[in-house]
Amino acid sequence: MFKVPPRKLEPEVMLTLEEVRAYDGLVRKYLKILHYGFLETIINFSPEKGLFLDVGTGTGHLSVGLARFCPEVTVFAVDLSENMLKVARENAEKEGVCERIIFLKADAKRLPFRDHTFDCVFCHDMLHHLPDPLDLLLEIKRVAKEDGAILVRDLIRLSPLERKLHVNLFGLTYNELMKKEYEDSIKAALSKEEWLELARLADIPQARVTYQFVTHQSLERPAANRRRVYLELPVPSHLRPATNFYVSKPAQTALPSLKKKQKISPRIKTLIKAAVMAPSGDNLQPWRFHIKSEKEIDFLLDPRVDKSFFNFEQNASIFAVGAAVENASYLLDKENIRYEFVFDYAEEQGLIKLGTLKINWPADNFEFKTFLARTAIMKRHTNRKFYEKANLSEKEIERLSGLAADLPIEVRVLKGEKLALVAELAYYADLIRVERRDLHEFLHETIRWKEQEIFATLDGMPIAALEAGIAGEAFLRMTRPWPVMKAFLRLGVSKQLADYTRKLVLSSEGIIALSAEKYTPHRYFEAGRVAERLWLALTEIGLAVQPMAAAPLFMIRWRKGRFLDFSARHQFFMRKVERGFEKLGLNYPLMLLRFGKAPLPSARALRKEVAEFLVD
Repeated sequence: MFKVPPRKLEPEVMLTLEEVRAYDGLVRKYLKILHYGFLETIINFSPEKGLFLDVGTGTGHLSVGLARFCPEVTVFAVDLSENMLKVARENAEKEGVCERIIFLKADAKRLPFRDHTFDCVFCHDMLHHLPDPLDLLLEIKRVAKEDGAILVRDLIRLSPLERKLHVNLFGLTYNELMKKEYEDSIKAALSKEEWLELARLADIPQARVTYQFVTHQSLERPAANRRRVYLELPVPSHLRPATNFYVSKPAQTALPSLKKKQKISPRIKTLIKAAVMAPSGDNLQPWRFHIKSEKEIDFLLDPRVDKSFFNFEQNASIFAVGAAVENASYLLDKENIRYEFVFDYAEEQGLIKLGTLKINWPADNFEFKTFLARTAIMKRHTNRKFYEKANLSEKEIERLSGLAADLPIEVRVLKGEKLALVAELAYYADLIRVERRDLHEFLHETIRWKEQEIFATLDGMPIAALEAGIAGEAFLRMTRPWPVMKAFLRLGVSKQLADYTRKLVLSSEGIIALSAEKYTPHRYFEAGRVAERLWLALTEIGLAVQPMAAAPLFMIRWRKGRFLDFSARHQFFMRKVERGFEKLGLNYPLMLLRFGKAPLPSARALRKEVAEFLVD
């Protein structure tokens, strides 16, 4: 509704002592509510004693408050500005807590602490100073204990109109200097979409994104041994109602699991982590892994995960495992490590084995130097928004088409008039998808409607990821019961929904079509590899991608002679789909990927932890 402009960064460090003292006075006068709210959150998300780290402490108000209310806590408070630290020490001395706060000059992007040192790491309103906040989050993740608390909070970047309203409303009592500081900070902050992307890339286990009122956003994880009796700060009564907007309740967040998990080496864990970031049908994550040794990993799938009409002969799940292998290959290629994947399709104890990844590590103690968070593997996502044209050159199109030269999958990039043909066959495939009761119910089983569901299951699709908007989400909720949806179908709603799909295709820069000379499990697997390879390549050049899977998946069933799996009406539509593929010269289509320029998606699908996918 309101377009959010690009970030406009603030200086990372305030240099003069006069600036710092003025800033400290403004903090004392105007930011009490924010500090009370975040301080109460820190205290109740954390253990009652231990080592705490305040990253970007500024003039030290949070560290001082923590030392006052938590007598068994020792705080390390770091900042890059010596003048900030000077005023922070003065504030600690005034409150008599100087002996329990260690102030250090340090760069937050290169913290001078060992791995897994702190029981709690927190950071408030600092990320908007950094050009690349991911460096900071990765450092916070590194120095926090694996079951420790992590709390990072910052402003939300808004559209110019929203920003003016915020500054004038929430800064009603601010002086002109403070209003300017506030507006500049909002301009420098991350948008909600960028914050979600940052959280995804940092990949902090058990952490969740939350929002405080309409001004702040957080990434929060409670400590496994957090305090069990809630401590409410003695906030002045006239400030308590507003303070409550900025307090997160740890009881609403699941605690990190301390159960014992299979011991695996860091390099194998990183490799499998890369693999499970692959796409899968409705994010059901069917892959499983058997670690035979440090040099051999079996890639399998669990056929019980997806029994939908889409997944005929487990083709969609096999496709997903192929994408997982491609992710592992991508990471190994980054480090110039030799490997081989041996395809070996077989059923084993209720699972389906696709093959074995054999790795020739360069040294017994080898560890990956590539940060997974910096790769296209972590940045890749499904984007269901409308796209803009990217105007790729012929050379770039040719490069995409040639990426699968080593695999038996044909790649075509379809543009212009051919885009209209794809839009038409996608329209008819979507009519079938919308009108089938089993696929309607399957969709609603995989949608995660509430935050609690998203973090409890770590699979399926957050409702916001569907990009349906407020009206669309209301329609989805209303039509969850099939009888309600059936009534809307009688009114012709399927044509409107399918037409939306047609428009999505037409908004794209192009469509990448994958096909083969026949349908076999091996071809499904290789198509998954090729699709992910292309997806990662498009991600690296900043383009958005969405699989348009319904039409090719229906065609697999149709080409296998399963005509009676479709109603008479839907058989008519399938003949339209079939003719559309024939006009494109695709007799055995395997996947369609639309691509183009688009804003970041409104939400991302999560992944389960690596340990959940390991089998003996």
